Amino acid sequence: MAAGTTTPSLVRWLRAELPQATVIESGPGQDLGMQLRLAAVQARILGVAGGDGTISAASAIALDRGLPLLVIPAGTFNHFATHLGIRSARRWSR
Repeated sequence: MAAGTTTPSLVRWLRAELPQATVIESGPGQDLGMQLRLAAVQARILGVAGGDGTISAASAIALDRGLPLLVIPAGTFNHFATHLGIRSARRWSR
């Protein structure tokens, strides 16, 4: 599974808002599924910023590992997050 492009501004914002989190950037040509599986080994919460495809991949891994999933809508289409009433990451950071 491939990932879309991570924007530097999103990465900076996540690191500022979640200083205790380990933020892993994924980009074109990288195996998102492998990155998520490796992150889930050490995580207490698996967070993912992306669209529906990215969230789908992360949710399967979080479920398999018994981890809560933090959804940060940041993709082209965010149908899953919108259905849950999550419109932006900023809204939940306050």
